[in-house]
Amino acid sequence: LVELLIVCAIIVVLVGIVFLVTEPARERARLTVCINNLKQIGLAYQLYRQDWDGIDPEPGRRLQWWELGLPKAGAVGLFDLGYIKDERILLCPNWTKYFDTKGPKLLSSYAILYAPDEDTSIPELRPFSWVIADMPNFPIQACYLHDPEFLARNLRRADRVLGLTVTGEVGWYSRAVLNKYRYK
Repeated sequence: LVELLIVCAIIVVLVGIVFLVTEPARERARLTVCINNLKQIGLAYQLYRQDWDGIDPEPGRRLQWWELGLPKAGAVGLFDLGYIKDERILLCPNWTKYFDTKGPKLLSSYAILYAPDEDTSIPELRPFSWVIADMPNFPIQACYLHDPEFLARNLRRADRVLGLTVTGEVGWYSRAVLNKYRYK
């Protein structure tokens, strides 16, 4: 009986070590899926922008969301219009890691960072047309769920943001740089 307990304890320790060693690889896989999701959303935006004759952003030129050819409801609107076929693309794979999925159905885990200028509900938030004129590669959708110390910090304090630009490019952005353009 003692030998059996010792063998079970050794197996539990080995499984724990394997779990800790493979966690970075699993996070990297989830990050790759998230980047691919954003690229698919970016392709859907490009198709929508081509259908609506969207203009590419330029430095110094204030353009509204509709002039850029963006849908008012973001990626969820693209899904409703049929530009995105699989609703799983709208959710970051880290969503189920950090949040309980038994609650109300979530439309998308990717934050929309653009809105009509007249709909700016936060007084200190700059109108989107000003932001896009100051920073043409400002992300229009973003994922905040891949910060390496996410659990130790508040969601709003993530240092790096994975974002999708108007032209469909996916990249990392500093939250401080984004806030510099977004807030007055």
